[in-house]
Amino acid sequence: MAMAWCARHGMAGVLALAVLATLAAGLLVSAPTPAAAQYLFENLFGSSFKRQPRPESSQSRRARPPQQIDYSRAPPPAERETPPQSTVLVLGDSMADWLAYGLEDLLEETPELGVVRGHRAGSGLIRYEAGDKAPDWTQIARERIAKERPSFIVMMLGIHDRQSIRETPVAAPAASREGSEDGDTSRAKPTPKPQPIDHEFRADGWSEAYGARVDAMIAVLKSARIPVFWVGMPPLRGTRSTSDMSYLNEIFKERAERAGIVFVDVWDGFVNEAGRFVVQGPDVEGQVRRLRTNDGVHFTRAGARTLAHYLEREIQRVRSGPISLTLPTSEVQPGVSTGLGGPTERPLAGPVMPLTSPILVPEPLAGSTASKAPATHAVVARTLVKGELIDPPAGRADDFAWPRRSVAAFGSDPHVTTTTLPIPEMKPPPAKTKVETPNEPAQAAAPPPRRSARPPQRARPPEPPPEQRRRPFFPFFNLFR
Repeated sequence: MAMAWCARHGMAGVLALAVLATLAAGLLVSAPTPAAAQYLFENLFGSSFKRQPRPESSQSRRARPPQQIDYSRAPPPAERETPPQSTVLVLGDSMADWLAYGLEDLLEETPELGVVRGHRAGSGLIRYEAGDKAPDWTQIARERIAKERPSFIVMMLGIHDRQSIRETPVAAPAASREGSEDGDTSRAKPTPKPQPIDHEFRADGWSEAYGARVDAMIAVLKSARIPVFWVGMPPLRGTRSTSDMSYLNEIFKERAERAGIVFVDVWDGFVNEAGRFVVQGPDVEGQVRRLRTNDGVHFTRAGARTLAHYLEREIQRVRSGPISLTLPTSEVQPGVSTGLGGPTERPLAGPVMPLTSPILVPEPLAGSTASKAPATHAVVARTLVKGELIDPPAGRADDFAWPRRSVAAFGSDPHVTTTTLPIPEMKPPPAKTKVETPNEPAQAAAPPPRRSARPPQRARPPEPPPEQRRRPFFPFFNLFR
């Protein structure tokens, strides 16, 4: 068929077949590789033509371990340009770390008062007894107080103390190793070693043993002779954890009040109206924000500020405590005669009256001769004080008595107010008169202005008869007449 086509078209057909064969061979030999094809598509459609990554499967997501977040650590403290004049030492566990963080935020505008963190995460009054190398909290408190020399001390811990307490009873005095009457000492009985006693959490003996440790801690804090604050525990997530914190707060409050230090109750700031644990709640500004972290124990920034708000209020109250004022003594001035006819004996100063105390009963000024206010009118007292209604006169619009009453005669209705003053007569206003001057010539009265005549109306031309009226331009309209 190709030969017939070439014979029909002659030499031109042969050349066309040769060109097509050459092009087909070149395409087969120079077939593009995948890389070259990608380069070609990128040149044609731009660099955005790329392979999209495969979506991550659900199995790979499950295999990836979840990211662990340590909520027990609060953000580090910010550095101050000038050192504060007085400091607040905050001791305790990780809750004390967040308490100090919130207190630093609240005292940001009070440069004279700083915060020193002395917390140890994961600690407690019981946990420090686990090993011999771990120091006791009383020892830590003594060292930090001696080093920092603070103006206030704050203690907050307890979340790690929900465990049993092991106590070793005091050993009895050593038994006498005197032998029998015949002097044989081998028959003497050895003294038995006392066995430790374990007190389970919330048992009868546990509260006494833990309260003794709280008393020892308070004694160390009070030895510095500065104000001491013991901050109670907030509720935690879970009914059992919340009940445990309430149990510990009862011990803290009882021991703090007995020792004479301030117990700061923060419970109401983290519960709802029913007394249950909440994650979100009002902050110090009254805005509803997230207060607790995902672990249900520690705090966010707003929660730390709410926690520190209770402590900051007590610190400011102690700082602005009562001012000691020495009252002057009532002594007679020297050189003043107190005899008959002389000046009377007077003290150097009068009584000191506090400016902030409210005055319950108003007293007249000294030397005032104003008489007392007259008694209140009976009608005023009846209507404005007692709130009783006044009986309306008969026949008035607000008289709702039934049957309907007619208007009483003048002077016969006691509810109608009358007066003895004369009623003024109503006179018409005087007419306006014009006073003429003697030098002014008399002017004739000007005639009243005439009303302008109405211009005559033009007569309307008569309408032409219907036959002569203008017909429409289009002639085909007459076809439908």
